[in-house]
Amino acid sequence: MSPSTTGAGWNILPPETIAAENRLEHVRDCSDFAAGLLDRFPAWKDGLDEAGPPDVSALIKVIQEHGLDHGLRRFRNREMLRIIWRDLSGLASLSETFESLTALAEICLQSALEEHQRVLEEKHGIPRGADGEPQRMFVIGLGQFGGGELNLSSDIDVIFCYPSSGQCDGRRQLSNDQFFTRQARAVIASLSEITAEGFCFRVDTRLRPFGNAGPLTSSLAAMEQYYQREGRDWERYAMIKARPVAGDLQAGAQFIEDIRPFVYRRYIDYSSVEALQDMHASVQEDARRKDRLD
Repeated sequence: MSPSTTGAGWNILPPETIAAENRLEHVRDCSDFAAGLLDRFPAWKDGLDEAGPPDVSALIKVIQEHGLDHGLRRFRNREMLRIIWRDLSGLASLSETFESLTALAEICLQSALEEHQRVLEEKHGIPRGADGEPQRMFVIGLGQFGGGELNLSSDIDVIFCYPSSGQCDGRRQLSNDQFFTRQARAVIASLSEITAEGFCFRVDTRLRPFGNAGPLTSSLAAMEQYYQREGRDWERYAMIKARPVAGDLQAGAQFIEDIRPFVYRRYIDYSSVEALQDMHASVQEDARRKDRLD
């Protein structure tokens, strides 16, 4: 499932809703997290019934007021409270909850990406390709994030990429690889580090080429080469839900198109079927060890 661009999920209500006068007590009883936020920010209870995607302009405003990292967490907590409120009050369908959480992660990621790009460009100039064209990072979402299925405790699985190698055009010059690696590290810290306000989203980059042993960011050419020569069966399956979620979405869409032959093989042989069976058995065994078989 991918996030709806029409907001259709917000029009489908669950079969039962909690009466308006009982919602505050009900939500406080059901969620310690929500109760804590309501105690700290009692004014936040206004507008919690309202449906709709997270407000990008509101995020920009809170970042301007509180700074990037603090603003991201404050905005995320306010939106999480609204999502939990609507879910527990029976005002939101499951699809709305998924869509709202995914949209929240996307705009927080995009804001962090833009702010750290601005800061780095002030120091090092604009990253440019061999043809002189400006380069921007793009982020590929995988798993629940790529599928638009985030739940309240989900990490966001991402791969950081950039179009091509080159150099920044500033006086304190960096290669594109250095620039985008610094940007990715800063984005991860802004989203994942735990502060007095908590964290925004945990960011998992282990699904990138070569996992933790590989570079944090890769160019389009390096990514294509990896999947053509090194890509494993589980990476093929992981890429089924992959989609661009932030940054240069056009470059991200091109990447998804370029690796389509890797993801969807023209022919399926017995080794592919056996690899899928092995993965299924591994998932079941992991669930059995964690007592989560059901």
